[in-house]
This record gives sequence, C-alpha cells and structure tokens, in this order.
Amino acid sequence: MAGPTRRRVRSRGKAVIPGLIDAHAHLMRAAETWAIEARFRRCRYRKQALAIVTAKAAELGPGQWGL
Repeated sequence: MAGPTRRRVRSRGKAVIPGLIDAHAHLMRAAETWAIEARFRRCRYRKQALAIVTAKAAELGPGQWGL
C-alpha cells in the first residue's frame, strides 16, 4: 500500500496497526434499542433464529419492532 501519495510514519521499531482503535460508541442508539433487540448469541441454526424472531415479534406486538 506504500506509494507516493501515502503518509509514512516512523515507528522506530514499534508495531503500528491502523484501524483497530474505535474512539466512538453508539450509546444513545443502544439505550433506545436494548430492550427490544433479539439476541442471537447462542443461535446456531436458521430454525432457532426464526424462533427467536417470531417470539420477539409476538412479545413486542405490531409496530413496536424495527425502529
């Protein structure tokens, strides 16, 4: 990726790994949606995912999901 239009940084022997630090958070969005999100952490199969979505939709009711 080095080239004439690229900025070079002298690391003096230290590692430079670009793009791994994210200095922002979506706290407001997370606060709005946490209670209505469907959780798929332990979901391994499509059938399980569909059951999770179906249950969450039934729990929330019409018009309450999909902000």
